[in-house]
Amino acid sequence: MPAQQATPTEAAHERRGALEFATCMRGHGVPNFPDPKVVSSHYGNQMVDLRGINLESPAFEAAAKACGGFEPKGP
Repeated sequence: MPAQQATPTEAAHERRGALEFATCMRGHGVPNFPDPKVVSSHYGNQMVDLRGINLESPAFEAAAKACGGFEPKGP
């Protein structure tokens, strides 16, 4: 099934959630966790470049658990 582009309201909601998730990750011991970047060529989806972040480190795993999982919740 082809991907559908998010409505402006959905995209704003997702971006707000992704920003909150990034802030939470930084506050829980992953200081270099980046804010999401909107990539229009990917239907407005949030993209986060996690190069240089050890996804298997205890700090990352604990922060992800405290922040509600790896990806922010949708609407």
